[in-house]
Amino acid sequence: MHHLKQTDLGSKTFHIFFSMESFIFLSSKLPSAIHVCAPSKESSIIYHNNLKMEARSGVIMKHYIRVLHTLSMSELWKVLGTVVGLGMSSARATKKAKYKYCTINSVLNSVELHRELPLEVISSPLRRTGCNGVDFVYWTESRQLVCTIRFTKIIVSNAEIATSRVPSCDVKPPESSAYVGAWFIYDGAVLEVVSIAGNIVACKIPDSEDVSIQLPLDVVLF
Repeated sequence: MHHLKQTDLGSKTFHIFFSMESFIFLSSKLPSAIHVCAPSKESSIIYHNNLKMEARSGVIMKHYIRVLHTLSMSELWKVLGTVVGLGMSSARATKKAKYKYCTINSVLNSVELHRELPLEVISSPLRRTGCNGVDFVYWTESRQLVCTIRFTKIIVSNAEIATSRVPSCDVKPPESSAYVGAWFIYDGAVLEVVSIAGNIVACKIPDSEDVSIQLPLDVVLF
């Protein structure tokens, strides 16, 4: 559902054209989610063919669906698939590279939800929250659906971190515990393996071009 690089923030927003019938169907399939309908006053600028501009304002209706706990997420899985809310911090698959794999020390984007709804949204359903979740906002007039995903970045230190979040997968262990491109934690910092020459490993800080760190191989072994 979301594929972002490691340097991006822990949220993703996109909007698409969505029919009213489809939104009603989605809403009916998420009975445990938070459902709110509220008016909103918005302004717009109209551009006419004679180069005249006109400012308009009016009240439109916004429909909100908030997926903020595990029960509502399981309902969303039944509609969109069981890997909704899970993504790798890497580029999408392409024709040349058809497959992308989650490896040890890579970063996994995961929507981590609690079993219960956050207390702050129980009393105020539209209140902003720092918790993970999926928010849908639908404009009835323009038929636009906006989806905001808030997720947590998790370093895959072992295979169970990935397998516990995917219904079924085949985990292939690496041939060596240290390999070029691997991420690992050293002295509280995340480093990336650039090259391996004998017992010396050249490393750098991710997203940096400066290869200035050299460590013994036994330090990098996972």
